[in-house]
Amino acid sequence: MMKDLCGISTRQKEIMKQQEEMLMSSVKKNENADLTEQRNIIGQTENWIREQRSSSQFVTTKAFAVAKDKIKEKRFVVIRGDSGAGKTRLAIELLDWLQLSTENHMFNGKKPLRLPNLQSWDKVISANSNLTILLDDVLGYSSDDTQNLAWWQQHAEMIKPIVHGKESANYLVITVRNDIYHEYKSKFVCLSLFDEENVIDLSSPDYILEEERAALLSLYTSKINNFEPFTESEVNQIIDVSPPIGFPECCRIFKITPELHSERVTYFRRPLQSLRMVIREKFNRAKQTALLYLLLSTEPVSTERLDFENTHFDKEGIERVFRISAHVFPDSYNDNDSPVTQIRCLQRGLDVLCGSFVHKAKGIFTFFHDSIQDTVAILYGEATPTGFLKNCPSSCLHYLATHQKKDIESVIKRICHDDMKESLIDEDGQLEMCLYLIKEYPATLCKKDNHGNHCLHFVALSGNSESFKSIASLVLEGKSKTEKENFMKNLQTRDGTTVLHHACKTGKTDFCLYLIREYPQLLNQKDKIGHHCLHVIAKNGKVECFKAIEALVLKGRSKADMERFMETLTVETEFETVLHNAAVTGNTEMCLYLIKEYPKLAGQKSRNGDHFLHGIALSGNVDCFESVAAFVLNGKTKTEREQFLKTIINDEEETVLHHACNTLDCFRKETNMVITVFISLYKQAMQNALKQ
Repeated sequence: MMKDLCGISTRQKEIMKQQEEMLMSSVKKNENADLTEQRNIIGQTENWIREQRSSSQFVTTKAFAVAKDKIKEKRFVVIRGDSGAGKTRLAIELLDWLQLSTENHMFNGKKPLRLPNLQSWDKVISANSNLTILLDDVLGYSSDDTQNLAWWQQHAEMIKPIVHGKESANYLVITVRNDIYHEYKSKFVCLSLFDEENVIDLSSPDYILEEERAALLSLYTSKINNFEPFTESEVNQIIDVSPPIGFPECCRIFKITPELHSERVTYFRRPLQSLRMVIREKFNRAKQTALLYLLLSTEPVSTERLDFENTHFDKEGIERVFRISAHVFPDSYNDNDSPVTQIRCLQRGLDVLCGSFVHKAKGIFTFFHDSIQDTVAILYGEATPTGFLKNCPSSCLHYLATHQKKDIESVIKRICHDDMKESLIDEDGQLEMCLYLIKEYPATLCKKDNHGNHCLHFVALSGNSESFKSIASLVLEGKSKTEKENFMKNLQTRDGTTVLHHACKTGKTDFCLYLIREYPQLLNQKDKIGHHCLHVIAKNGKVECFKAIEALVLKGRSKADMERFMETLTVETEFETVLHNAAVTGNTEMCLYLIKEYPKLAGQKSRNGDHFLHGIALSGNVDCFESVAAFVLNGKTKTEREQFLKTIINDEEETVLHHACNTLDCFRKETNMVITVFISLYKQAMQNALKQ
């Protein structure tokens, strides 16, 4: 199980003061803060504050008054609340007040610094810097924040001492969603920073005041064109409801969505349901697809990814989202779209939604608010549960834990039957969800899918060593060291792949070395067709990981033995070497490393006669082909180089150009470049084609 963020025992509490003094001493000694970067972030924060305050008015609330009092007394405050409750907006007002306040000169004009991510703390934060530091939306969606959890484990005890000092002491404001706080309550309670006296909970009845809600409602609706103002009776009904998202966000969405205006009081009673109805029934196809693309994109949605002339153009992702959209929004489906039409449709949807459902900053599109993402995710899950589990980002998997117990069990059965167990353990090694499911449904722990994958195979594929250790400890509970090693040795898929094979796909050196230390028999274990873990890493292209494991495999061998080992380390059915595996993914660094270390590999062919250059040509990576070919052909004249390339043919008399043309639809530009560089091969290919 995951350790508490600070793990303070009873004995440690007795010496807390001494520890705090030592920590503060350590903080004071930190003179390595990057002041240039600090100034840049301060400037960005000041611009952000001005933009937010000019774009939305602020209703002075009881929570703001209490927050000021806590800041005065303790120099820090934690603001909790539901999604959309106004936590960030309240923090902005605090930062502005601390920056400008001259009240008894006690604040000395604190410079606001909104930390862009927790990992930058050590780089830009130092003691006595006269800052107001904002840690906004701590941990965000927990299932997607393993890095931030690791940071909290390492830095939790150093946060509070950062506010110690005199006139130039720092101040600290933290905002955290209630669902995140409750999920990690056991890890927060050991920090005095999160004691109740330091926290303002905006969802508490103490801060849900009728007059404040009425003022917010009036602020957001008074300037809506052609909107009949709410009656006194309607206002009373609205301020009495308890919507699942924060009241300020409810009001904002209502204001900027004309399709909701006819809903009036009904919307405030069921805001998420109303949003779903509007997106599904009243939004056009451009808007629907734009929101779905934001949800499903595996990379930040930038303008570059929507420009088909740009190298980062997301051709596959755009085609995919239009296919999925046909299932989620069938009423707006059009099967006559060309790629150009799809791009224009997607761009139009994102542009129209900017400022309401979508936010755009520095060329990056994001959801305007978590509640929008939640709504789109629910719509997707309702339309195609299987697709939801396969394709949704890990941040949305928390919905699985909110269904009724019988629903979860049916979902798990579907996962196992549909070969989707990887959805339970996503790219980030979603530990909290996994441990929850194992605890509630222990039978899933030993279940394999149709391909023989155990859950540990997928944790290994995530590359998250902490998740693997936690879940492996449950799987191996009660076993001796020898039994554990034998279990891991025999834990194979139907193809004979081990957890080490899966870990090597990530190229994470520390994790791979951990598995080898714990289960040494895995090091030289091959799958059923002869893939050694080095084949997997070579294909992945992570040179540092390859070197680390290569050193263990070749330990104690002479130089000649090392070369002989690598030359004979082939996939049994195809006779492919590690160089062949590196070539098919077009990894330049890995290919060059292998050729330099083991020159004879460059002359080895696979069972069907493929040279490794065939593999690079097939990958479509022109830069890799040019770099590696230049190394191999070094010292040869142009004529000799052309002649050499002509002679590289496999058993089917296919040249490297044949392999490049085999993926012409995907790599048209790359193939044309190959044709330009090796024109004589083009002629040869045409002649062969005429003979057939």
